[in-house]
Amino acid sequence: MDTHDDVRVEEKIRELEKRISQLRAGRRILMNLLEQSTQEKMRQIVRLEKENQILRKQNRRYAAQLLLLKTGIKNENLNTGDVSDPFV
Repeated sequence: MDTHDDVRVEEKIRELEKRISQLRAGRRILMNLLEQSTQEKMRQIVRLEKENQILRKQNRRYAAQLLLLKTGIKNENLNTGDVSDPFV
């Protein structure tokens, strides 16, 4: 009976060692996926920040052009006596 118990214990140990090995492999895979996901997220953040800076710069230029246009039209209207709003 002792030998039979020893065989069952050894078999159980092998099963547990195999399970531990599978869990370690699974953990490595998950950690690699997490790392890839984090890197992709950082690349996307950098790309979006650059795009945001470009859009802000374009928006500032556009606002400045509108302001110049509007003040230029107002000045022309003052010179001609027309007080209507050109943006209506």
